Amino acid sequence: MADIVPMPKGATEVQMARETKKVSARAIATSIMESAAQTVLDAQGFSEIDPNASGPPQEWIDELGEKRAWKKFRVAMAAWEPTSKQPAGLAAATAITASSLRNFSSAGPSSVNIVAKQVVMPVPGAPQDDFERVIVDDGEDG
Repeated sequence: MADIVPMPKGATEVQMARETKKVSARAIATSIMESAAQTVLDAQGFSEIDPNASGPPQEWIDELGEKRAWKKFRVAMAAWEPTSKQPAGLAAATAITASSLRNFSSAGPSSVNIVAKQVVMPVPGAPQDDFERVIVDDGEDG
């Protein structure tokens, strides 16, 4: 499907060609960035598979279909390799995605809401210190 390129009234053929090229270049860049980001996301699937697995998990096949699950599996398996042995395409996808994220983050103000909580729990089997439990009642004034 062709992109609709808005043109000012009285635009010359040269101006129309330039605008069309800009739209085409933007579409190509977007496609490359989306593909690279998908490759990086697939590589992150390494933690969901055993490095000795011979095929994708059934969950991936059910969710993505067999062809897409195998593609994700191959990329995730490559992510198990040391960086020096990984395919050059994985490194290129990572670099493109990182560059895109840097450009995106410097493009303007954005906000990220992150809530971090720390829960301290005793280690099972470790000796526990005895503490006195104190209940504080502030009374009516709170």
